[in-house]
Amino acid sequence: SFSHDGRLVVSGSYDQKVIVWSPKTGAPLHRLVALNGRGYHTAPLTCISVHHDKPIMVTGAEDGSTWLCSLAKGSSKPLKPLTEHKQSVEAAEFCKVLDLVMTASSDGTIHISDVTNGALRTKVEHGGAITRALWHPKAPAIVAAGTDTLVVVWDARNGNVVREFKGHADAVLALAIASDGSAVVSGGDDSTVAVFDVKGA
Repeated sequence: SFSHDGRLVVSGSYDQKVIVWSPKTGAPLHRLVALNGRGYHTAPLTCISVHHDKPIMVTGAEDGSTWLCSLAKGSSKPLKPLTEHKQSVEAAEFCKVLDLVMTASSDGTIHISDVTNGALRTKVEHGGAITRALWHPKAPAIVAAGTDTLVVVWDARNGNVVREFKGHADAVLALAIASDGSAVVSGGDDSTVAVFDVKGA
């Protein structure tokens, strides 16, 4: 992923490290790694999301751990851990409407946390293992999908279901949302692609 200003590139790996690179030179600038098993992830990285206008990022790993980190040329480092999941983190993303960050896991939960202090604000129980989750671009809502074959729109403020879509006969493996938030496209293990109208969600 690129930093919000396009001046840095960040990658995460099975080796439990996050590396911040210079896209201009290709040289590594910073390495985020646990020291003596503490202070950062101790399991392979599964996802990274960069904030859209702040020099921060969120990272998730196979063991359910999630961290907020700084992302700057002068200093990139772990800032604070977020509430852990019980299984692998499959998605992480910052909200563009409120100062919130979302992490979603194969344990079937979505954690919505405050970006400023890292405190857990809302916990959602999806019902099945989550494979993909995205913020709605225009509302404080999360679109999530997983092994239960459903695509669900959740209100991030209270954890309530806003809309629930059915259309797949097997696990949903891919998810995308239109830039105006009007439609969601999902791809399933049943070899089908579905388009759902989410206007008013």
